[in-house]
Amino acid sequence: MEYMDDAYEARIKSDLRRFMMKRLADISACERNVLSALSCGLLREIPEIKGAKIVLSYMAMPSEIDTVCANKFFASHGVQVAYPVCMSGSEIKAFIPRDESCFKLGKYEIMEPDVRRSREVAPADISCVLVPGLAFCAQDGRRLGRGCGYYDRFLKRTGACRIGMCFDCQIIEDIPFSGVDVRMNYVVTSSKIFGRM
Repeated sequence: MEYMDDAYEARIKSDLRRFMMKRLADISACERNVLSALSCGLLREIPEIKGAKIVLSYMAMPSEIDTVCANKFFASHGVQVAYPVCMSGSEIKAFIPRDESCFKLGKYEIMEPDVRRSREVAPADISCVLVPGLAFCAQDGRRLGRGCGYYDRFLKRTGACRIGMCFDCQIIEDIPFSGVDVRMNYVVTSSKIFGRM
């Protein structure tokens, strides 16, 4: 996409977010479960996942790929699973919960580890990050998030492999991109792995 000024880019992204949220609302809970399981199955084929020691996953919102089956797979294969916690100052930190009882409802009504009963993980120690989003560009790994920049800021602090997780309907041809945005190394849908970028 050609250069555009900040105000125009923000307007395009805002319109695109609204469009994608309407598109995602058409996916039923049953369909989401099936497609999520397929995506998580494909995720295991990524070389960086096979050699991972710590994976930063996430607890999904209703419109996102659910990573529960992937998280269980990681745990059963000796991979430590961390989750993002929204902190003050618009940043996320990664925490590994002691057990499944250590989750609480977080800032955006998303389940996240209770930091008092979890261990913080340094960004440099994370092997792979599973990244949700509203839209992804399969050709070059561009991502459209929800507009707060939490993941972009965190990803700039880690050398981890960045893996976008989405439904097939979230793959689009073009996404506005600026210096604050971070590209994915892979994008995984329910039918295909795009990467390495």
